Amino acid sequence: MNAPPQDDPRAALAHLKRDHAELVASLPAHSVPAAMLLRIEELEEQIDALQAVLQRLKESAPPDGG
Repeated sequence: MNAPPQDDPRAALAHLKRDHAELVASLPAHSVPAAMLLRIEELEEQIDALQAVLQRLKESAPPDGG
């Protein structure tokens, strides 16, 4: 899992979602390590924060064709 791109919020969001999906897919059926659960929670928080930023940017952008 590499660091997400810093210059493009959409690319960073896609990267975080991909990392999250890979981590969830790799969860063992039993005896899930606490570190994995914490990392999943951390990724979810980062995804939520980035989605909020993108939503604010979308809302503050001037409408097209105006």
